[in-house]
Order: sequence, then C-alpha cells, then structure tokens
Amino acid sequence: MKSHPQPPSPKQDTRDIDSILLIGFGGPTPGCCQRFNPCLAEEQTAPEAYCFVSEILAQRMRERKPILDSDRGKETFLSAQVPIRPDQARINEVVAHYVELGGFSPFNDLTFEQASALEAEVGLPVYVGMRNWNPFLTQTLSQMIDNGHKRVLGIILSPFQTFASWEEYQQNVTDALDQLATGESSQHANSPRAGSKANLRPTDVSARTTGSRFDRESTLDAMMEVAYLSPWWSEDGFAQAVVEEVRQSCLDWDRDRFQPAHLIFTAHGIPVSAASRSPYTRQFSQVATIIAEKLGKDFQIAYQSTPDNSLIPWTEPEITTVINFLNADVSSDVIVVPIGFICDHVEVLYDLDQEARTVAEAKGLQMVRVPTVGSSPTFIQMLSRRIRTFVSTL
Repeated sequence: MKSHPQPPSPKQDTRDIDSILLIGFGGPTPGCCQRFNPCLAEEQTAPEAYCFVSEILAQRMRERKPILDSDRGKETFLSAQVPIRPDQARINEVVAHYVELGGFSPFNDLTFEQASALEAEVGLPVYVGMRNWNPFLTQTLSQMIDNGHKRVLGIILSPFQTFASWEEYQQNVTDALDQLATGESSQHANSPRAGSKANLRPTDVSARTTGSRFDRESTLDAMMEVAYLSPWWSEDGFAQAVVEEVRQSCLDWDRDRFQPAHLIFTAHGIPVSAASRSPYTRQFSQVATIIAEKLGKDFQIAYQSTPDNSLIPWTEPEITTVINFLNADVSSDVIVVPIGFICDHVEVLYDLDQEARTVAEAKGLQMVRVPTVGSSPTFIQMLSRRIRTFVSTL
C-alpha cells in the first residue's frame, strides 16, 4: 500500500498575510493545456476534455501501480513523466459526459467568481490555482511571486478531508514552488503553459509550506510562505448557505409538500481504503445532520461520481441506488443536495442532473437538484470571517 506523505503544519509568520490563494481541482476550458508535446488529443473531437480526463485517470493509475526503484532498492510509484494510459473505453465514457455538456467545464469560471466575491469581502488580492488545468498552480504562484506576495493564505476548495482532497493539495503547492525554485520544466499536472514566467532563479522563491527541500531562508532573496485555512466544513455559515439554497429551490412549496419530500445529501465517492483512514465520511454525515436539523427534515446520504466496475470498493450507498429504494407513496418529490461540492461543475451537472434525474423519473419521482453554495453571500462571508480570525491570531 502506498504511504502518502503527511505535510507538517506550516510555520506561521507574525505578520499579516498579503494575499489569498484558492486551490481547486480544475476543469477543461477552451485552449490547449500545453502539458504535453506533442498534444495527446490533437485528433480528438473534444481535445481539451480528452486531455483532462485521460491525464486524471492516468494519475490514478500511477498512484496504484508500484515499480521497483533499482537505485534505491525499494518500491516507488510512477511519476508523471512515465507514459501510462488508462482503459480507452473509460476515457471515452467520461469524455462523452463533457461533450454532452458542450465539451468544457464551468469549474474554473465559477471559481474565479468566488475569488472576485471573496476579494471584495476581505480587501486582499485573491488568486486561483488549479491542480489539473489552467491556471496551474505553478502559473499562479509564479504570478504571485512576480507581484511581490510573500505571505499567502491558501484555501482548499474541498468541504471534506481525505488525502486527495486536502493533504495532496498542500503537497501540490509545495511541488509547484519547488519547481519554480529550481527553474525546472516538467510535463506534469502543474506545469505552466508556454509564456508564463516559470523559470525563476532559485533565489526567487522559498517553499516553506510543507517540508520543501528548498527551505533555505537565509540564502534567498525573497521568501514565500503558504499557510492554510483550517477545514471549514463545520462552520455554521456553510450549513446556513446550503439551507438557503434548499429553501430557495423549494420556494413555491407549501409545508405539506416540503415536509414529506425525500431529502438526499451527496458527496463524491472515495475508495473505502481512503475513507478508513480519513475523517471524510464522518464530516459528510455530521454536516448533513446539521443541515437537516436546520430544515426540520429527515434525510439520507449518498455518494456519487464513483467508477463503474472498479477493482476496489468505494463508499456506499450510491445515489442512484438510494433513489431506486425511495418510497413514492411517501412523496413523489426528491430533493438532492450536493454538499460535497461547492460549485456546479460537470460531476454535478451530468451525474446528478442527467443520470440521477433519469433514475428518479423512471420511478415517477420529481427530482429537485439544489444548487451548490457557489458564490452565495452567506458562504463567502463565512470564508471572510474565517480569514479575519486567522489573521487576528497571527
């Protein structure tokens, strides 16, 4: 079993932060990502989606495929430079979801809307860096360095914590800073596109975030420290923002319709092995309970966006299974609330709005899919308060 590095808590500076970095998964937008030369998807009808999906699936295969490191005599794992391709049928299946929705994802645009809203609240510059698409973290951090930012507060755009949704993002930031520090150019998920100022001198940046090998403060001309906002899933502002979205979605319902309606909260499925060593499922269940109590309703939880025919077990129950077992005699309405996501990207727009809705309609149920919190003022104000609290403790 692969053991993931656990980044230590970043060292805090006694001075105020000077900028904020929103850290997200990313989604394909128009234009080549320029991670590979030659491009992997030049002949595809939806090249951006094809490149995005095939590389993400390849990353997952690298994480599970050990190789023998002959130099060190121990098991290691494939790097992003090793050519590896997942099952073509699986790539085509997922790409088809994007094609059906226009070939691109709204994830990045929606995240920039959140950044603009947050910037207006806190009065600090807010940047966006993605793990899997432009603007990659190396691009964004390079821009921040050029703009003179040295004390950064990172906000991970994941409500619940497992390695892939939390610590790995911190490690992505560290790797991006290390790449900038050495002037390396690498074809991996956080490589900058052509034209970005990535080839900085080693004295241009120090990556002190998560145990970087370039932690040489005394010899560097400039220093960037990245601290992270602690998990915010239990904040009342998050739960209240979800409640407001539910109420708005059912605005024209009277109590006699709203109370018996089936209520399902969803989060992205994760491997059972990951769930067993993280608080992800507990956090999901607890915040669902808090929201349901605010709404005065019973509820169920479900997981979505899990792969079919996986060789490893994933968290259950799956959303379509839950819908299939609903009793239409109790209510013909089902309210689906994706609290594991904070913007309406493809896994919400396809997996819920199309796949789950089709299952609901086949059972004679009317499904209402509640919007994610997005740039809800209540959600953004909660993040703003957390930022101010963070700064006041420095």
